Amino acid sequence: MTLRTGIVSGDRQMSLPALQKNVLRAATGFANLGIGPRDCVALLLRNDIPVLEAAFAANRLGAYAVPINWHFKGPEVAYIVGDCEAKVLVAHADLLAAVATSLPPDLRVIVVPTPPEVLAAYSIDAKAGLPKAGAVVWNEWLVSQAAHTGSPVPSGGSILYTSGTTGRPKGVRRIPPTPQEVATQVRVSNELYQFEPGLRLIIPGPLYHSAP
Repeated sequence: MTLRTGIVSGDRQMSLPALQKNVLRAATGFANLGIGPRDCVALLLRNDIPVLEAAFAANRLGAYAVPINWHFKGPEVAYIVGDCEAKVLVAHADLLAAVATSLPPDLRVIVVPTPPEVLAAYSIDAKAGLPKAGAVVWNEWLVSQAAHTGSPVPSGGSILYTSGTTGRPKGVRRIPPTPQEVATQVRVSNELYQFEPGLRLIIPGPLYHSAP
């Protein structure tokens, strides 16, 4: 088995410097769309590299990343987008097609082509994973942006919505941990899982991480 580092999804691989470069480009793009502190960027995505790019970019601007359960139907997605007042939605092409008619007409939408490994995992027709003509496509949009040079704003973290089994889904703000809390989490994880310098951690599934 050949160990691959960075972020791996299917046959695709991205180094951490490349990820950071895309995060900075996405931050510029979001800022140009009016995203700032306490605004929301909604994410209708399965496990994929753009999840990290978009979420980290939103956080750099002090905005909230709002992941939406991809099992939700059009009215449920529309409710969450409206409830959190999202200014931008980043969505996989096949998921967007199923909810597009329910979305607010003024919502900025950026489409991520559904990657081959996701199409295969969920038996989705390849054509359904392609953005429609005239759509703003994530990778094309990214390369058109300059790297963000502004100072990072304290992250707002994310807003996670409940399943809605007892009424409408409810948004719960997930506040980023303090540096002290992060240090404690790292210490406890190292003690619990016996992590040591130089250890490589591989998590199976559509998205793989390699940790130093």
